[in-house]
Amino acid sequence: MRSRSASNGMDQNENQPVIEKCPFCSEKIAPGMTKCTHCGEEFGAHSIKPGLSKEVAQIIPDLQPAWHFAVLSAATLGLYEIYWFYRNWRQLGAYKELDILPGWRTAGLFVPIYGQYLAYDLFRNIRDLAKALGVDKSYSPGLILFGWLTLIALWFLPHPLWFFGLLSVWPLVAVHKVLNSYWQKTQPGLAEKLEFAREEKFLLLLGGILLFFVFSKVFVPE
Repeated sequence: MRSRSASNGMDQNENQPVIEKCPFCSEKIAPGMTKCTHCGEEFGAHSIKPGLSKEVAQIIPDLQPAWHFAVLSAATLGLYEIYWFYRNWRQLGAYKELDILPGWRTAGLFVPIYGQYLAYDLFRNIRDLAKALGVDKSYSPGLILFGWLTLIALWFLPHPLWFFGLLSVWPLVAVHKVLNSYWQKTQPGLAEKLEFAREEKFLLLLGGILLFFVFSKVFVPE
């Protein structure tokens, strides 16, 4: 009886699913699932294709379409651009095994002169990495930096002209497209994200409410 019980216990342990990790949030999930119960991301065949290792999938889970980036930047009044810098430093640093601290570099963006250098350095590195792999898209890091800083300065214009500061994402979109092409070259199995993630939808909701009140104040007479 004891041996049978022990045998049944072993069978039950063998039948239990092996726990794996979600490539997006690294939380434990059961194999065979197509959606993470923790972060809500889907990771079916359209998200992780054959040839993409789990290690890379954890670093770069998918490609963010350029228009996703632009919309999120506009919805957050440009604040999403700060996260964009952090994410790119984190992903490139992890993938290329660089000894950099993404958090400190992101904080350095707020330091005069040094912040501009950090941004230029990222633009240049992305351009050079893509060029080395034969990516046909390119840009001038100096012009991108100049355009980005110029458009950021529009935020300080008198009301309501500061709305033109929303265009600050435009130069970064050019960098974003080249970076996506680079990831597609290095990881052919990497898929483009089809929908906004759950946290991105939350940002869009908050940003939409904020923009509604801001535009109402501008265009609705008191």
